[in-house]
Amino acid sequence: MKLKDVLSSITGAFISAKSSMDRMSMEHSKQYQKEDLLSAANLPFFSISDVRLELRFAVGEIGRDNEVFVSVNTPSLEKLPPHVISTVEIKLTPQPLKLYKMEDGKTFNVS
Repeated sequence: MKLKDVLSSITGAFISAKSSMDRMSMEHSKQYQKEDLLSAANLPFFSISDVRLELRFAVGEIGRDNEVFVSVNTPSLEKLPPHVISTVEIKLTPQPLKLYKMEDGKTFNVS
């Protein structure tokens, strides 16, 4: 698997989780508005401030255009000698995104 795909999947999972949390809050908001006692209550809202994780992987090969292919499968990693396993700590911090540029050069605004 390409390292960039692994990292994109991890980032996408957290974005999807945050989106699901927001949708759930909005659904509860509708219920709160319908009930007199709840309408004055604060709506539960959650944020993800920082996410830190440690990714262990072994480089399988370097492909064309210097693409890095890795193995992140735990059983596979356990069979390898420790000196071939790399570890990287990843910190995901939500930031407002104003302008996003795609790999194909297209840009779009996110508010």
